[in-house]
Amino acid sequence: MKKTIISSILIASILNNITPYNAGANSDNIENYDMTTLYDTSVHDSETIDDQYIIVTNDELSEDVDSVQLTPETIDSDQEMYVVNLDSEQAEALSNDKNVTILEEDFIVSANSLYPLNTNYYNPKNRRPHAFHENQEHNDHEWNIQLINAEDLSEQVKSPDKVKVAIIDSGVDRISNIYVEDSVCLVPEEDQITTMFEDLTGHGTAIASIIAGSGEDGILGINPDAEIYSVKVLDKNNNAPVSRIIEGIYWCIDNDIDIINMSFGTNRFSPALEQAVKDAYNAGILMIGAAGNNAGEVEYPAAFDEVMAVGAVNTNAQMSDFSNTGEELEIAAPGEKIKVGSFFCGTSVTHGTSIAVPHVVGVASLLWEKDKSKSNEFIRQLIEYSAKNIDNTDDCGLLDADYALSIYDTFTENFDNELSKVNDLAIPQNEQIATTYEEIDDDENYVEGRWSKKEHQKIVGSVVANLGISDDELKVIKEGAIYPDIVLNKASDHPQWHGYFANGCNYIGCYQLVQRIGKGAGNIDCYSDNNNPIPGLDNDDYLAIKNCFGRKSETFCNRSYKSIIEEECHLTYDLNTESGRKQASRYRRCFIYGLSMHIMADTFAHSAYTIDGKKINHDGGTGKVGKADNKNYLKSRYDCSKRGVGKALQNLQRNAAYGYLDFATACECEYNLTDHTFYIRNLLINAFTNGMSKDLHLLDVIKYVDLTFNRGDNYTP
Repeated sequence: MKKTIISSILIASILNNITPYNAGANSDNIENYDMTTLYDTSVHDSETIDDQYIIVTNDELSEDVDSVQLTPETIDSDQEMYVVNLDSEQAEALSNDKNVTILEEDFIVSANSLYPLNTNYYNPKNRRPHAFHENQEHNDHEWNIQLINAEDLSEQVKSPDKVKVAIIDSGVDRISNIYVEDSVCLVPEEDQITTMFEDLTGHGTAIASIIAGSGEDGILGINPDAEIYSVKVLDKNNNAPVSRIIEGIYWCIDNDIDIINMSFGTNRFSPALEQAVKDAYNAGILMIGAAGNNAGEVEYPAAFDEVMAVGAVNTNAQMSDFSNTGEELEIAAPGEKIKVGSFFCGTSVTHGTSIAVPHVVGVASLLWEKDKSKSNEFIRQLIEYSAKNIDNTDDCGLLDADYALSIYDTFTENFDNELSKVNDLAIPQNEQIATTYEEIDDDENYVEGRWSKKEHQKIVGSVVANLGISDDELKVIKEGAIYPDIVLNKASDHPQWHGYFANGCNYIGCYQLVQRIGKGAGNIDCYSDNNNPIPGLDNDDYLAIKNCFGRKSETFCNRSYKSIIEEECHLTYDLNTESGRKQASRYRRCFIYGLSMHIMADTFAHSAYTIDGKKINHDGGTGKVGKADNKNYLKSRYDCSKRGVGKALQNLQRNAAYGYLDFATACECEYNLTDHTFYIRNLLINAFTNGMSKDLHLLDVIKYVDLTFNRGDNYTP
């Protein structure tokens, strides 16, 4: 029987006896690096977390210890891993315990790529086909997909066996055109945010688009049919404690994931992270990680033997100046001027080894689909042996999806499964010369930005896109879209902000009122307690919305707009100047229209019903289905939501505020389907009281989706 450690009486010892674990890239490289070409946003001098430790031990912790166990039951090991809060005396006492094999301070890990830039937004006229077709030019695919010869790989494989790909990152927005099979949020302070807008930085959504973008709104991924699992560990600053990264890895083991995308890194060696990586590798998972972006040594976890380390190449098919290199590097993929999916069905251009990783992940998922019985080492080595040469490095080759597929059978015949080795003499080398895409460097659609070390969160050179919304403004909109989940996060207490029909709340009227206030950049001086300008919105709901806004356009929920925008969006402006005041007004409008988007999106999550009348909620229960935030459950709900959010964006651009018309437009997605999939509670009566005429064609659309109309006026769930 295991004994219990960390009892109430601890034997004191010296904390300095704990072996320091530090290795990898020298942070001095950053200081000496040319700041005009520094792309990296990762943490190199990793900040430790006060009084938080990771422990690997042969013993159990006592129940009175403040701890979280990381190692899952599926791991067949005598050791267990915990995250524990310890004061210095407790840590000292524990450091010499013979049953503790690892005791290390928890520290911060960061994403290894840029923030998005040059954003373009959803426009139905710009939709692309869902897949590449024969005799069609390759302009359905971005240059980076063509460079690695992966344009029609999914068409060639066409396998019913899907590979499970986990993206351990900042989340994947459900508003994007990416099919997410399942998700988990491991960031405690952000777990209340709806999955519609869970990716606060756009990093995870960008990664997912390269792997599995549907092509609907501009980005056609390498494997649109991949089973994507979003494991949210990075916070709004693209940071996470290493313990949370470990927790995400073990979640993947527990959920039988095949491939993990690791687009993050640190130069600090962690024995606890190494153990988690080894456990995942032994569970048969293929891990693919970013080498890092400071022109130094390969960072962790990519530097571990069990992880496939990925570097970045440019449009000339040469290793990028910023890409970390070394003997750990196994493969390179495009990592500069890469167009990716972004907020609200938009696209961005971004850079970094983080962005190179999903190219390898996408190709690996398709190669593995040919035969799921193959091992992680088979796929890993197939990718490495099929790579083509890169002119300016001998560390690794360039990913070549088509060549990997062409030698698949030969590789199978010469691969020793027991030894996990291939007879490399029997494998034909890739002698092809990589195509170059110099024209991309001069293409205005691939505008570059530069980040300094201290200002990497400030986007430089924003480009006003086709809806007249800049990148900085988009960040403010996104903050508004998630803000009700932070400060008004209980739908039953604040139905006005969450598309909730409780007590007859007219969510259409709430949406329209917020946009009316947005038109005035937050000014509510013209509204008195008895001056409700919105048809169909009762006075209680009117006041619940209005009273969240401070007079003179200064605050929302008692916090100044300036504080929200500067602290949450990292944007500054000077209210003492005319230009600063104009910018402040524009930011307030963006934030408030973002609030309205939350109401629109939440309506299809919180007021939705199944065809047989079961309410779709978060927790389930009798006569209910607990899948409110599952995008893939009755997927048309989220298609409608996405369309509605697009209308809200248009309203911002036009300085307009509509009600029932936007909801009717959103519901067209469901109305045009052959089979009915879901209902919305109170939609018809809310639209009527909001001013919709019975003679309008839109009546049919609203009627089709309304629960009460279709199930009878006396129906009560």
